[in-house]
Amino acid sequence: MRRSIIAAIVAACLALCSALTSTAMASPPGITPITASMAACGGHTTTRHIQCGAAFTDAWLRHRHHAGLVAATVVTGPGTVGVWHSGTTGGICGYSTVKPLRFGMHHCDGTTFVVPSLDGPVLASDDTAIVAMTHESAHAVQERAGFDPVAVTLAQDAAGMFPLEQSADCWAGMAVRWFITRGMRPLSTLANARKLMALIGSRDSGHGTSIQRVAAFDAGYRDGASSCDRLLGRRIFD
Repeated sequence: MRRSIIAAIVAACLALCSALTSTAMASPPGITPITASMAACGGHTTTRHIQCGAAFTDAWLRHRHHAGLVAATVVTGPGTVGVWHSGTTGGICGYSTVKPLRFGMHHCDGTTFVVPSLDGPVLASDDTAIVAMTHESAHAVQERAGFDPVAVTLAQDAAGMFPLEQSADCWAGMAVRWFITRGMRPLSTLANARKLMALIGSRDSGHGTSIQRVAAFDAGYRDGASSCDRLLGRRIFD
């Protein structure tokens, strides 16, 4: 199953672009590296929200002794596609804004990919960008621990996806509590984060319903890393 999925993605990339991306750090046409910046917070553009979210994610990872785990944050533009073997998991990593293989915001092989054309609701403000991007950083932690979220997602393995996504929502809750208690974000960030979790919840059993996503976020905010480990079924966040 996994081999057939990989083969299909590689074939699609070969048909849609002249060359495959060889590393996660490359910047082919349509891929724009983002510079993390706290100074961008308070701005009113999508780019500034992404810069702000990246800066807060970096601060959170440093606090949790995971500095550099997200090595790059990039924005993928229309008509971009690429795939390569992940140096982190040994599986595959890729991005695509071309149908039928369109991917929204995701993390793989040290890079967080942000897709403004698909991720409007999670990039509408500093708060929502911070929550979404700290969520993605959880997948970096998972990868380092031996999980392969991208492979599970591509295989449409809802049962395998659910604990990965729930624990990532939980991790975002942990981050938001730290930001608020440190005075880095106002208390209103909590309400905005919970609204986002409810908004992006779905009937997709892999990601969870609105109720499930809010509950996972709240567990992280309230109880910390132990709750995220419990949702994942393995101790990696503590």
